[in-house]
Amino acid sequence: MGFACTRKPVPNSLQAREDDARDRGARGAEGDELRELAETFRSTVHRLSTLVGELEAAHEHAVRAERRFRDLVHSLDAIVWEADVADGRFTFVSQRAVDLLGYPVDEWLREPGFWAEHLHPEDRADAVAQWNAAVTSGRNHQLEYRMIAQGGRVIWIQNLIHVVENQDGRPISMRGLMVDVTERRRSQEALQKSESSLARAQQIAHLGSWDYDARRDLLFWSDEAYRILGQERQDFYGSCAAFLETVHPDDRELVREAFERALETGQPYSIEHRIIPSGGAARCIRFQAEAIPGPDGRPARLTGTIQDVTERRQIERELEAAHAQALQAEVDKKRFYRDVICAVTQGKFELVDREQIPEEGELLADLPVVTGDDYAAARDAIAEFARQAGMNEDQSIDLVLAAGEAITNSMKHAREGRCRIYRTAEAIILRITDQGSGISSEDLPAAILMPGFSTKVSLGMGYTMMLKLADRVWLSTDCDGTVIQLQKLIKPHDEEANLLEEVLKRM
Repeated sequence: MGFACTRKPVPNSLQAREDDARDRGARGAEGDELRELAETFRSTVHRLSTLVGELEAAHEHAVRAERRFRDLVHSLDAIVWEADVADGRFTFVSQRAVDLLGYPVDEWLREPGFWAEHLHPEDRADAVAQWNAAVTSGRNHQLEYRMIAQGGRVIWIQNLIHVVENQDGRPISMRGLMVDVTERRRSQEALQKSESSLARAQQIAHLGSWDYDARRDLLFWSDEAYRILGQERQDFYGSCAAFLETVHPDDRELVREAFERALETGQPYSIEHRIIPSGGAARCIRFQAEAIPGPDGRPARLTGTIQDVTERRQIERELEAAHAQALQAEVDKKRFYRDVICAVTQGKFELVDREQIPEEGELLADLPVVTGDDYAAARDAIAEFARQAGMNEDQSIDLVLAAGEAITNSMKHAREGRCRIYRTAEAIILRITDQGSGISSEDLPAAILMPGFSTKVSLGMGYTMMLKLADRVWLSTDCDGTVIQLQKLIKPHDEEANLLEEVLKRM
């Protein structure tokens, strides 16, 4: 038995609603798609707008950066340049080129050989060779050369060259800086000239210089210092210990102590000691040092001079020996004259040293004898003291006359004369002193023994008169002055007087 399924007809109103629902669903899907597309468009437009803003900002930043870079390049106190390695033509030159050398920038850029043509003739070959070497090797270079500026001025240039290569390592361009170093070169030349002059002066004077860095224990020596030490710069390590090794063993402790004391106290010093140069005999040097304080105020460096005084000390020793010989000869000569004079005068006239003149008796007066009034006063005083002592008139006159000769010589030929009057129980003693130049050894015998002899005008009878009138005479004379001491007995010994008279007659 079978069943048949039959569909009932749908009412028209229900069908219409279904169709309407389907239409609305289709339209909703299309709306969603359109809305999605619109949102995507708006987002894309926003992103594009943002990107354009960023690009505009980046462009503005790049423009400002380029402007700052150009301002920086043109404000540098150096010529910034770029050149093609193929023909050497400059592709960029900063404005400083005009300020420094005076040539317009377009001349640099237009003429391939501009740089080489304006090099100093004496530097051209070497500078061009080094430029080409930089191109060939691809290595950075640093050159110094002279260029001829507009108007003929000579400018020293330091050129710092950087080689730019491509990916294959081949040079494609060169860039660099040209710096004006004219003042520096002038200073260097002046310094070199000064150092050369100093080195020459040190060599002539055998005077070297040195500098010690206490922190690093390093001694720096000038060329002449190395010569004095007998060392080669490349072989001699400049430490304090190395220097002490050159010092004579007997002087080493003295040098070490002086060095350490200067570093401790900061006080300068100057000492002389011996050194043993490499392969040579001992030399004598003068070593002077002065301390240089560091930031903490303590000595950080010592600096000073070293001078070879070997020859000077040898000459001084020879002069001292010659002087000693001359002094001894003078002593021997005086001793001979002293013996001769003493023998001839029977011991009445003694030529002695100052300290050998006897000082005895009571000091009666100490009188200046510089002026005429002093002379008269001294004579009066002598006569009065002789009278008071009981000396007869003839003896008194002889003493006054003898004193007058001595005082006259002092007043005429010396200065700061004085007359001291002493009295003993037996005699009046006069001591006349001055600060003259004295009498030379060669003139002593004649001055004392020859009547009328004089080394100066108007000495008169001089010492001969004193010898005749006084009973005893002592004389000391040297470059510091003369001392004459006259002794006159209060009661004369007639026998001695007659003997002296006989001696003088024979002379």
